[in-house]
Amino acid sequence: MELASTPLVRKVAKVFALSGKLIDAQPFGNGHIHDTYRLETAEGPIRHTYILQRFNHQVFNRPALVMQNILRVTTHLQQQGCITPRLVLTRQGEPYYKASDGFCWRVLTFVANTYTIEEVQNENQAYEAARCFGNFARQLSTLPLHQVHETIPRFHDLSHRYAQFTQALPQAFPERVEKAAEAIRLIEQRVTLRNQVADVLPTLPLRVLHNDTKVNNVLLHNDTHQGVCAIDLDTVMPGYVLYDFGDMVRTFVSPVPEDARQLDGVIVRKHIFEALTKGYLQAWGAELQEVEKQSLWLGARLMPYMIGMRFLTDYLQGDVYYKTTYAEHNLDRAMNQLTLLTRLEAFLELR
Repeated sequence: MELASTPLVRKVAKVFALSGKLIDAQPFGNGHIHDTYRLETAEGPIRHTYILQRFNHQVFNRPALVMQNILRVTTHLQQQGCITPRLVLTRQGEPYYKASDGFCWRVLTFVANTYTIEEVQNENQAYEAARCFGNFARQLSTLPLHQVHETIPRFHDLSHRYAQFTQALPQAFPERVEKAAEAIRLIEQRVTLRNQVADVLPTLPLRVLHNDTKVNNVLLHNDTHQGVCAIDLDTVMPGYVLYDFGDMVRTFVSPVPEDARQLDGVIVRKHIFEALTKGYLQAWGAELQEVEKQSLWLGARLMPYMIGMRFLTDYLQGDVYYKTTYAEHNLDRAMNQLTLLTRLEAFLELR
């Protein structure tokens, strides 16, 4: 999506029951999916900060369900005394606003004295982020599963993602298939991994999980640098713990971003892997079942494989899902993730 103009952002902001007068609105963050803005309001000498987001309706085509989930999850967390962003309703009392162009907007409070990071640089960051995601899921274990909607059907369903890949392949432009030959080979040859996932999932309990456990979806405290809370709750829905653990491994252990083209830099940092594992397991404590613990390393292989597959599928389909900045962006992302998978396989085999 094109970034909304400042006059439009200011117009939309007035729809919501913000405290004080709007004094600033600026683009914020670098997410792949939504357009995000930081709002500042003034109420006399008091300043308030909010996050305004415009939904990507191609990804989240059922905004009412997304917002019901966020409302239920944040309310549940607040009732347990947890820090969490809170929804700001429209002046008509609705959780989101649908504009005349069909786009949906929502506002959340900004959690003060916090910051986010784009990459994990040390063990403490890995430990705190993993502990925060673990606490988030554990605190939601008392939220009835049936109250949480599946906002993106089959989001982490490997068989579904592989079917999408195989369907995209014969329909893709030949030049893209040719350029992606190595990535296609790496996807197709991992029959054993696909079979292992199919065998293990039926043995695991479904839980309410975050489902997008990148480090920039955790707020860290400005002073203590401890994890404060999880954010970006659009993908909160039922799932299996190996998804959240695997996505942390996927996004934490390599020192380079997921679209880095220099694949020699894609490595597994042992100390980061150990720190995030420690933080996640300590957050869950005895509540995590043994079968779930045993599935975590499978998740560490599953998630770079599946996300690499999704990047590749999007590349073959003409880049319709993820934001891209150049023609081969999704292919570079796919090769990055599949390289990480190969190195994780070697790393985990030695443990």
